[in-house]
Amino acid sequence: MALLVIDCRAIVLYYIQKLVINAMKNPAIDAKIEHLEDTKGLICPLPLLRVKRALNQLNAGEVLAIEATDEGSWLDFKVFCETRGHEMLHSEQRDEVFYYQIKKSAN
Repeated sequence: MALLVIDCRAIVLYYIQKLVINAMKNPAIDAKIEHLEDTKGLICPLPLLRVKRALNQLNAGEVLAIEATDEGSWLDFKVFCETRGHEMLHSEQRDEVFYYQIKKSAN
């Protein structure tokens, strides 16, 4: 019975993540999001380190969606994309949460 509860929780978490990814999509952007990196509650430099690690797992051209609450992430991710050649497809703030979509470069 305990195994069934764990499996159900995993399934629920999977579908919640899918809903969040779909909710973050901007209709003006025709990008398929391959991974969601939730850095809410983390402070500098952890959000940037987690995003770097997540991008390393993706192939060139794939898109990473990010949720963050660290106000410094706005500038950190902008400069990171400019210096590494990644493309910031989308960035916005809703309430206390910052949402980003970064397309990995070929470099």
